Amino acid sequence: MWHILYWWRTVITASKEKHIPEKEEIKWPGSVAAAVCEIRDCHDAWVSFLKSLDENELRSGELCRWPFEGKSMYSLALWVNMEFMKNAAEVGAGRFLYAAADAKAAEQLKES
Repeated sequence: MWHILYWWRTVITASKEKHIPEKEEIKWPGSVAAAVCEIRDCHDAWVSFLKSLDENELRSGELCRWPFEGKSMYSLALWVNMEFMKNAAEVGAGRFLYAAADAKAAEQLKES
């Protein structure tokens, strides 16, 4: 979940403030619940930012600074969606593996 916060905060900061934060600046919020809240805050900030842009700004490469430069904001928005889908799949795979390991351990307890 830290990775989701890292790239989303970085893309928002780079696009809005022309500053690319260092990885060390992005801190883990301390719990899964707090991370979920921060991810929701990032979502709201990103959607508000995109809605504030006019058609020329969305087509321009001027605001796109991270993770690539000079692409349109449309391209950046597509990348953000793709990155979030990838991360959601990774979280889902991790949850599946954790549940499978738990089920295997429970089965081994029954057998002993």
